[in-house]
Amino acid sequence: MKRGENDKDDFVRLCQTEIKEDSTQTDILQQFQQADMADRVLSWFNRDVLFNGVLLNAFQHLNIENMYACRYFIQNIQKYFNEHKHMSAVQVFRSSPMKSELLHELKSYQGKIIGIKSLLTTTCDRSMALLCQSGENIQKRVLFEIDADPQINGVKPFVKTSPSYESGLEDAIVFMIGSLFKINQVVEKEDDEEEGGDSGITIFQMTLCAAESIDSLKMMNPINDKEEKDFIGFIQLQYDLCTNLQYLDGLNNVDKILENYLNKSVLNDNNLIRAWDLLGKICAVKNQLDQSLFWYKKALDLKKKILPKNDSSVADSYFYIAYVYLNKNDSNQALDAFKQVLAISKEIHGEDSRLLMKCYGQMCIIYEDQEKFADLLVCYNQMFNILLKHVPIDDQQFAFLYNNMGKTFANLGQYSLALGYYKTSLDIKLKYQFRKDYIANNYKSIGIVHKSMGNIEQARTNFEQAITTYNQLESRDEKIISEIEKLIQNLSTS
Repeated sequence: MKRGENDKDDFVRLCQTEIKEDSTQTDILQQFQQADMADRVLSWFNRDVLFNGVLLNAFQHLNIENMYACRYFIQNIQKYFNEHKHMSAVQVFRSSPMKSELLHELKSYQGKIIGIKSLLTTTCDRSMALLCQSGENIQKRVLFEIDADPQINGVKPFVKTSPSYESGLEDAIVFMIGSLFKINQVVEKEDDEEEGGDSGITIFQMTLCAAESIDSLKMMNPINDKEEKDFIGFIQLQYDLCTNLQYLDGLNNVDKILENYLNKSVLNDNNLIRAWDLLGKICAVKNQLDQSLFWYKKALDLKKKILPKNDSSVADSYFYIAYVYLNKNDSNQALDAFKQVLAISKEIHGEDSRLLMKCYGQMCIIYEDQEKFADLLVCYNQMFNILLKHVPIDDQQFAFLYNNMGKTFANLGQYSLALGYYKTSLDIKLKYQFRKDYIANNYKSIGIVHKSMGNIEQARTNFEQAITTYNQLESRDEKIISEIEKLIQNLSTS
């Protein structure tokens, strides 16, 4: 993130809220304000519960506002680790008392990767690590054995502390916040006085690693690691990660934090638009639909004042608003918004752009729900003409479009046209070996049209072919098969 003049002051103010008139900690905080962080950042972190307590609480409780206030301290830690990273492979140890419930949960992650929400201090001396637990009246004894190779691509840096570092451990190795470890094996040592320090202890054998899913995560949401972010960008990143990882609890108070930031800050128009659009997205995800519309419309009004009327950002706002109206079951308002998107997109990209397909697709859903079949056919024809400009007429992308057009003509009672579109859809699906359930559903639709036209034997043939195709599926849908069997039974009395 961008470094600001007040970053250190923000962190100090956060620490002051934790002091609670403790004179000792007040003195330490005053020293910190006057000191240069430089190479002493780990000493400050470990010097007093004040600093590590504030930092660890922010991460443990996912307090976004406090994380932001900690940015000065975190950036200095990152800088120190990058400048002093250990360059050779090591094996290190850390012991920890642990409750039975947590130990049981941790065992379930064998073979998986865990992340650490704090700096992790370890020692190269195994006996020293075990000694840290000796004599303690704890429920469960746990020892972490960690192999760490800094040459592995993508691992976070770790450092070997100097003698001046007040860790309480000699030859301490400290791992960066967010370091990832794969739990390779969990070894249980039974209580046995003959075995000495290892008896009655659970050993987690782990390896420092990089994120196995980092490439797929960046494909879902490309993140520019080099881009400097402001507070709005920080909240945007939180939103993107939480929604992509489907961890919506991480957005609980984010909208209130961003609103508070807006109330305290003087922002230019572009940043106001960014913030309001982001608030609209956050509220929409939290199903606060009226509040989402409020923010989206504020952003749209400002965009219309400062941007050309055919700017793509204006179209984006209408698109967001349309989706909120859809979730509110207000299809008319949603349709009006989609029409605005369509008009602007045509000006920008032209009538034949494939970018229009998504908008037409959403409008089709609304028209079908409203049973406005004539309008629905207009949209399908527009989609057909766009696709025809880009792919051959028998391309697999036409399969579902032909199917939907057949369904629409059937609803209009134009059965001959419906039959033609359904059969063309089926031919494409057979050619490209679509899923069996898609093909079976096509046979069923053709059978229903033949039944409506009085073609009883053709209807029977297609219904039977639908059942045969459904029976080829590994997991049969008995409900659908039963429905088709009833259609066949009713044919005899038709």
